[in-house]
Amino acid sequence: YSSVNNNIAVNQLDLPEIINFKANTAGAADEVKWIFKEQGSATAIQTYTDATDPYTLYDAGGWTVLPGVYELEAIQVSSGVDGTAKIIVITINPPPPPSFTLSTTPASLTVFQGESISSTIKITPNVTFSGYVNLVTNDLPEGVTAEFAPSMVNTEGNSIITFNVTDDAAVGSSSVIITATGPDNVQANTTMDLTIERVSIPDFELTLGKEQLTLIQGEEAQVNIIIKPIDGFDEDVAFEAISSIPEIQLIIEPGILEGGSGETELSIITDEFTPIGEVFIQFIASSQSRELKDTIDLLIQPIPISVIPKNQFSPNGDGIDEFWIIEEIEEVPEFSVLVFDRLGREVYRAQPYKNDWDGTDENGSQLISTTYFYVLKNAEGKTVKSGSLNLIR
Repeated sequence: YSSVNNNIAVNQLDLPEIINFKANTAGAADEVKWIFKEQGSATAIQTYTDATDPYTLYDAGGWTVLPGVYELEAIQVSSGVDGTAKIIVITINPPPPPSFTLSTTPASLTVFQGESISSTIKITPNVTFSGYVNLVTNDLPEGVTAEFAPSMVNTEGNSIITFNVTDDAAVGSSSVIITATGPDNVQANTTMDLTIERVSIPDFELTLGKEQLTLIQGEEAQVNIIIKPIDGFDEDVAFEAISSIPEIQLIIEPGILEGGSGETELSIITDEFTPIGEVFIQFIASSQSRELKDTIDLLIQPIPISVIPKNQFSPNGDGIDEFWIIEEIEEVPEFSVLVFDRLGREVYRAQPYKNDWDGTDENGSQLISTTYFYVLKNAEGKTVKSGSLNLIR
């Protein structure tokens, strides 16, 4: 270490084993006295006198020096008189605390679902760190695991981290933090970028134009179906439709799409005898390698029946309008017919009604000529029609 008339600042770990100081005297000198002490202290740590030119500071035993700020004085003695002291300030910095850094090569990885990929982790210690570090990683993306080889690494060692990705791992980019912990809980982190991409497998999408339908008995409907290829899919696609009841006719045209792209149409045909209620139609599209299914919910409703009650009748024995007639009532035998007088008392009830009421009550007695009121209810008990009628004798 060399310095002339300058203060000195040096790190403790950078100190050589021996530092010599030499005094350049002005004129004749008997000796040079050296005094070493802490800065600002009146007490010397060490003193040494050299009476031989070139007046070098040297102590065969050596001095042990700790970090701190010191003063080294050189005093020239001539004819027994001390000259003015020359002072050099010596600053010895303490060593840094133990630490290390992590780095990865490469630091950014891209991998497909179902595959694995690796990166090298390097441990770089500072001058005071030594020992083993333990490697861990947290917050991995869904469907990803990681393993280290080895998971314990010595100073200035390397480890390999391998990411194993499942077939259904979440697609996208994320940051993965790797943490290493050494002696005395000394830690370091590094971050990697991991991108997971979907495996490119030829496929197709099935889209139904309608997934819910309502038809009245005897009606029909058409449903448009679209096949869209994905990732170069080019296989022929065949179609099949299955109804939960056999009374519905299903026609698909065309029944096969060549090249796996385009549109087809499903015709759903009912007749007046098709059972009412909910029907499920399963639509199947299949190729050599893939099969997709979807369902159409179909509601069959009955043909509307318009029952028309006559507003009067005359059961007087002349053969004309002897019975109260309700047109089309025979089409709905589940309907109930109720008749009330002006006071709200029930005078007649029938289910099914057969157009045979002759104006008598439940005991067979003839009711008087007046206005009565009727109510028609369906099988669920809901009123579907009501009104008044005149009984004339």
